[in-house]
Order: sequence, then structure tokens, then C-alpha cells
Amino acid sequence: MKTHIKERPIPFSADMVRALLQGWKTQTSRTRGLERFNGWPDRKIPLGEDAWELCHFIKEEPGIWRAIFQDPRGECPPGLDPVVKCPYGKPGERLCVRDPFFNVYDDWFRLLLEITDIEVRKLQSITEEEAMAEGIETIFYDEETSSTGWKNYLDPESMCIRARDSFFTLWDRLHGAGEAETDPWVWMIKFKVLKVKGTIK
Repeated sequence: MKTHIKERPIPFSADMVRALLQGWKTQTSRTRGLERFNGWPDRKIPLGEDAWELCHFIKEEPGIWRAIFQDPRGECPPGLDPVVKCPYGKPGERLCVRDPFFNVYDDWFRLLLEITDIEVRKLQSITEEEAMAEGIETIFYDEETSSTGWKNYLDPESMCIRARDSFFTLWDRLHGAGEAETDPWVWMIKFKVLKVKGTIK
């Protein structure tokens, strides 16, 4: 009996679809489903009380995570559900790419991704290697010194020295100026490309 593997649609910008097709992009960072945690502690706090400190997330089971707070008042703030399910699925499940050029349900030209790992982390914790895996573009490379210049997505006349900085300019272009500095909680999703133009890799 053939096992059914869940597939969910996921949007990508034209730049990121090109990065997927070129093999540069094997990771994506998303905030969907984490809004109630990214509004913390700026949400309403009772007068005279300090904000609860959200420290990290732990995985309870594949695709299910729990927010961990450090506070003597309890495990989590009253009225806040600390458990969150990843809206993109779990390792082994698939994402169908939706972009400006082709329909997510077009079987002839479908870009299919298989999730290999998911973490919940702060955006600013991304490493140089992970930033490269986000699909950012190299615009300069010196073979003698191995120096690399990365695309500045906010200013085409300049470039970034570090991959992380390039990724943060991409984040700000997609989400609004200064949004990378707010350091939101994100799903860091790693994947491999399975299918392009009807061919399973």
C-alpha cells in the first residue's frame, strides 16, 4: 500500500525560485504561526508586573513545539498557549512551491521540496553557512584571496561583506525596513529539492 506524504503550498519570491532552481537555496526562515510569541513581551502586561522572559522552544514531537519561559510565576503567562504546531509540516513531508510564474498545482512544472529539519530560533542566530543556504546571491568573488561580496537587496549599488548581512537585507526587503533588527522567532526549515519540471531528483 502506497504511503501518502502530505504536501503543503509555500510561496517564494522570484529571486528565491531562481535560487532553488540553481541549487543555491536549501533553507527558508518563516514567522507564520509564531505571531503570538513575536508579539511578546510587547503585548499588554498587567500594571506593575515585569514581562515574562521567553527563552527558547523545545520539540515535543515532530512538528510540535513548546515555548519555554523562565519566570518564578509559572511555566507560561496566563492566557498564552505555549504549544505551537509548525504550519509547514515536519521532516519527511513536502512543500509545493508557489511563485509568480507557475501554479502550485501545475503537475508539469512543479517545484517540490522535502523537509529535512525544522528548528525554532531567533532570526539573528543564523550562521554564515545558514545565511548562504537561504539562497542569497554572490556578486563578487576573488579566487586569489577567496574574498566574497554578497548582494545587498536594499541597495543595488553596494554589496555586503558577510552572508548574514546580505540575508538581513533580503529579510528587510520582504518584510519591511528594520524588521531583521527586531530579531523575531522563526521556523528555520531545511529541505532538499525533489522535483523540477516533472522529474523526481
